[in-house]
Amino acid sequence: MFNYCIYRTYFNAKHSFNGDITKIHGYSFTVVTYIGMKDSKEDIPFFKLEAIISSFIDQYRGRYLNELPEFEGCGNTLETIGDYFYEKLRKQLMKSGMELYQLDISENPLCVYQVSDRMLLPTMNMDTSNRNYQKIFDDILKLESMTGLS
Repeated sequence: MFNYCIYRTYFNAKHSFNGDITKIHGYSFTVVTYIGMKDSKEDIPFFKLEAIISSFIDQYRGRYLNELPEFEGCGNTLETIGDYFYEKLRKQLMKSGMELYQLDISENPLCVYQVSDRMLLPTMNMDTSNRNYQKIFDDILKLESMTGLS
C-alpha cells in the first residue's frame, strides 16, 4: 500500500510576466503537497509537516514575487514558481525524514501545474491515470528505439 498525506495551503501574492510592471496581477495561489515518510513504518508528523510548509509559504504571502531574488529573470510563470517551490520544499522536508512526492500549484481551479520527479500520483479517475502511465511507457520505448538501447 502507498501511504501519503495531502496538505493544502493558500497564499495571496502578485507577479507579472517578464517583470512587466504594467501587467502586475494578484492571485490567491493554492499549493497542494503529497508527502510520505522515507521510512514507511513511521507515521507522518503532521505538526512538523505543517510547520515546515507554513514557514516556507509565509515568506511569499502578500509579496510581489518578481522583486524576490529567487524569481528574478525567470519569467514568473506558474510553472517556474511551482518548480522552485517543489525543489525547495523537497529539500526541507527531506531533512525531517519526509518525501515530497508531488506538488500542485494553481492560480485558479482551471489552471493547475503539477510537479514531481517521479511518475505522477494516480488521479481519482483511473482512466486518466492509465493514459498517463501508457504515455510514459510509450515515451520510454520511443527513446530506447531512438538511442538503440532496446
